[in-house]
Amino acid sequence: MKDWRESVPSVETTDPKPEEAEGLKESAVLVPVYEDEDGEPGLLFTKRSDDLPRHAGQVSFPGGRREEGDGTLLDTALRELHEEVGLPSGHVDVVGCFDNVCTTTGYCIVPFVGGVPRDFEYVKQESEVAELIFAPVAELAEPSVHERRRKGGYKLHYFHYEGYTIWGATAEILVDFLDAVGLWRKGR
Repeated sequence: MKDWRESVPSVETTDPKPEEAEGLKESAVLVPVYEDEDGEPGLLFTKRSDDLPRHAGQVSFPGGRREEGDGTLLDTALRELHEEVGLPSGHVDVVGCFDNVCTTTGYCIVPFVGGVPRDFEYVKQESEVAELIFAPVAELAEPSVHERRRKGGYKLHYFHYEGYTIWGATAEILVDFLDAVGLWRKGR
């Protein structure tokens, strides 16, 4: 596996305005990457509360819709990270950004990538987050956890990790991460 900090595309702007986002809701996520005691990377996901009106019960990266007070989309990602898991922005080392992911539900998501501490005492926002999921990257890259299937005319990625299913925009961003670090095999 390549060093994730060296492999993720660098942040060229903290407030991208992609053409494909016109008419879509601007949003951003942070792909939080921690390193275990052996220096191996893992990703922090949230399982959204079942009581939410949108995307209830889904596994996602911390993030959400841009709010009026957010200066940039990076500010959006860092604000949402703090709200959802209690990690202040000063504890995040933002190293990169992947291409936007536009969804059929009307969102254009900018996925920023940053290093976060594993030993921080994360506090989930009870109204939005049901669980925090710490997943080693090497396990997410195993072919046995991945499948592709059709849904609504689209062929989507699904990752099955310890009883959780990661799909949709989150799975697309995960594929980008695995590809960047050299763990993705084309054609899967």
